[in-house]
Amino acid sequence: MATTFPDTDPRHHTANIRNMLDAVISHARGDIDKVSDPKARALFETTAEVLEGLKTAYEHFDKGQEAGFRDAGPANSRTADSNVGERAAAAPELAGFEE
Repeated sequence: MATTFPDTDPRHHTANIRNMLDAVISHARGDIDKVSDPKARALFETTAEVLEGLKTAYEHFDKGQEAGFRDAGPANSRTADSNVGERAAAAPELAGFEE
């Protein structure tokens, strides 16, 4: 039996979105054999592959596997502009284009 989460829990929504992504992935892959145009076939396969990656991101969010999805806590938090100098040094061609 599948675990259900309250509507206020993000996992409730991520599970719904993952199910929708599965449906679109399946549909796109099913359409590959229905058309003969190689560009359309490549588009449908690319669609499925990109959505698989997105679905994986949702799975990682639910499991807390990605550092960006884990709570950094106060010791690791930074202000919005604290890394502006780091970004400018890493990409000098973007200096002056702050967020």
